[in-house]
Amino acid sequence: MKDRLCAVKRQCATETNKSTATRTESAPSDRQEDPLNQPKSARSTVEEKSIEQHTETSSEADTTAQPTAETAPLTSANGAELSSQVLEIEGTVQGEPDQGQLQSQNEQPAELTEQPNIQQTVQDAIDAADLEQLAAIVLNGEGKQLIGRKSEQSEIQAFLDNVPAYMGKIRRVHLAAREGSLRDLQSALDRRKFATAKDEVSPHGATPLHVATIFGHAGIVRYLAGRFPETLSATDDDGRTPLHYAATLKDNGHFYNLLTHLGANPKVEDNLCIKDSIDRIASNADNTDRFKHPTNVAVLPLNHSAEYYLGHVQSQGILSHRQLLRDYGAKEELADEMLNDQDDLHSARRPLDDVDTLTTLERCFKIIHEPIDDLVKAVGLPTNSVPGSASSLRILITSYLARFLKRSVFDKVKKRQTRLDHNLFDVIWPAMKKATKEKRLDEDLNVGIVIPDYDVFVVFQEFLVPLIKDVHCMEATQPFMPHPAMQYFPRYAINDQQPETATTSTANSNGNILRENPDSIQLNLDTSGKYITGCVIECARNLDAYEFPLNLGIAQLEQVERVVTSRVLSMDFVRAIGETELGTYYSMNEILENPSEIRTILATNGLLIPLLDHTDPYQTAESIAINGRYWPYGRGVYVSVDCGLVVWVNAQDHLRLLCCTESKDPASIGAAYSKVGRAMNYLEEWIQFKHSYFLGYLLSRPSFLGTGLKFTLTLVLPHLRKEQENLRHLCVVRGLHLLTDDGLPAVRMCNMRSLAQTEWQLFQDFSSAITNVVALEKELSMSNSLHIAATLLRIFRKKKHSLAAEGSAPHN
Repeated sequence: MKDRLCAVKRQCATETNKSTATRTESAPSDRQEDPLNQPKSARSTVEEKSIEQHTETSSEADTTAQPTAETAPLTSANGAELSSQVLEIEGTVQGEPDQGQLQSQNEQPAELTEQPNIQQTVQDAIDAADLEQLAAIVLNGEGKQLIGRKSEQSEIQAFLDNVPAYMGKIRRVHLAAREGSLRDLQSALDRRKFATAKDEVSPHGATPLHVATIFGHAGIVRYLAGRFPETLSATDDDGRTPLHYAATLKDNGHFYNLLTHLGANPKVEDNLCIKDSIDRIASNADNTDRFKHPTNVAVLPLNHSAEYYLGHVQSQGILSHRQLLRDYGAKEELADEMLNDQDDLHSARRPLDDVDTLTTLERCFKIIHEPIDDLVKAVGLPTNSVPGSASSLRILITSYLARFLKRSVFDKVKKRQTRLDHNLFDVIWPAMKKATKEKRLDEDLNVGIVIPDYDVFVVFQEFLVPLIKDVHCMEATQPFMPHPAMQYFPRYAINDQQPETATTSTANSNGNILRENPDSIQLNLDTSGKYITGCVIECARNLDAYEFPLNLGIAQLEQVERVVTSRVLSMDFVRAIGETELGTYYSMNEILENPSEIRTILATNGLLIPLLDHTDPYQTAESIAINGRYWPYGRGVYVSVDCGLVVWVNAQDHLRLLCCTESKDPASIGAAYSKVGRAMNYLEEWIQFKHSYFLGYLLSRPSFLGTGLKFTLTLVLPHLRKEQENLRHLCVVRGLHLLTDDGLPAVRMCNMRSLAQTEWQLFQDFSSAITNVVALEKELSMSNSLHIAATLLRIFRKKKHSLAAEGSAPHN
């Protein structure tokens, strides 16, 4: 809490009447000082960049230019343009926000609230030529007190003449916020401080953002809060921010989550006085008896944060959505009419009404269903393009999504949004990016989608369910089966060397030995060391009590980081992974440093995940869309002593454990798998992770659903890669996903399926598939060697016969 002098009172003669404004508690923020100079919000920037990069022929979304503070000057009542001095007065109205808040919003000037003779106060301000005080009077909805006033000073008189014009525009802003007309609001909002100005048409001293929140206009709420951050902390006469009003809506917390994501502080308390509390609560028939005796009043809590009003039952008598609508002269039934299905617990319960976003989605749908030939021309794909290249992958992604996002499905889901304010574009935006050789983001094995919050699985299920089934190699008609419990180790463990004491028929038949607690599996997929050059195993998890890192605030990010690090920075975890010393935890800032020694080590071992540079203007929008507003705060990575195992914290998912094989034995997948299994078994005992009955562990990347387990091997297959399409088909039929890099001889293969199977089943299936691929490469290599040997033999025999013929020829 910080004290600041109200700018109005600094101009007053009474120095003792200083006000204390509650400044919103904020963490490190990337907020721009002047959002009017910031073209668009993070989502809008991603949308615009994605679509612009995709096609040059598509028309730009029809966005209305926001008038700035430097628009045409106001004119006086007689039509004359104001002087430069008057423009300085206007600067009080249209200038920059004072520390993120309008001075007149949190506290009224002493002269307006404490002195009984407001008329005299107004006249004193005119006589003192106090332009700042006069502007504060207008912004606080008391402009009518200035109408008809006269001043001998030309500058003051010019301001007074323009008061009706100011009041008219403020009134238009409030009416537009109530009616939901974004275009009318933008037209009237040509002065920055009009965004927090009050008007008598809106009761309780509400600002336009309060009004838009009450009447459920998401587009205006998003516009005002995104463009004018000071509106989030502006309060009404009772000290309530727009977040207090949003908490009363029964929309599954949609507006509440939207405003907190944009920077609203849920801890700010209102200043409702005890008399007001009694009058308002006693007006409710159900609560009248509570105030028949003074003793009941004494224990009544007065100040409440926005979080308190989320409990609609406990706060019903103090503040409710129905009450607010009644105060505005609207029918109470509107509280239910503006929201959809009462039993829906996942969506915002209101359709998406943002015209620009809907237009963008239509353009995305057109791109996804664009004919292949036209798309090839649009990206400039050459006829001899290598399959798997950046340009061809873009075509593969859009064509893949077209299979599941048919017009009927698209029309069903395009207006839906989750209670955390995510729509369909927030799911498919990675597929809309321009193809690039530099992969800055893990785009989920080129499926082209991300999951921004848990509710997406339900809200967009018509689109996601068939896609998830296909990603995990399931038939479209096959129903989801309950995901099995975690099982890394079976009763039988693979062991290459059969002990002589093993005499059971079962052991002799399959080469396995019985163990009570097998947690160390020995398996090498390439003992020759010719074909497999590296192996990385990843297992991801999210904590049950928290949303994805994208949606977390500073405090929640710290809590998640604390929960995870408290376990991985323990000797129990060290013993679980088979080591004897604690590793080191590095903050994400240390990883992003340039140069960074630890980042180089992780990249060398294949344990560096794709990272975005939030300081790069070309990556800022993507970074916010995938990581949230507070990247890289609250993130880091634990690195084991041998640098062979890492645990990334709050990087897309809360926990991402990666383990690589040793450089001297790169194909020893069994040892790496055992280490991951022991680590996850330990973490599972102490941390409760987000889990679904059908989808298993819920993650932001659909291909990790279920077990959260992904095996990735790097192989050198010179003979198989000669026919790359055949190699790709070979991988698909074996449940493998092929990843290639242009110009590099090696390829990467990973498992496609991780859902509806145990970890042990996945490990066996993946190992068998890789063993088969390596065997085919060996056969081709052997066949090629035999062919070369046969050719050399034929050449040798031909040469021998030729020499013999020359030796037997008669000599003259």
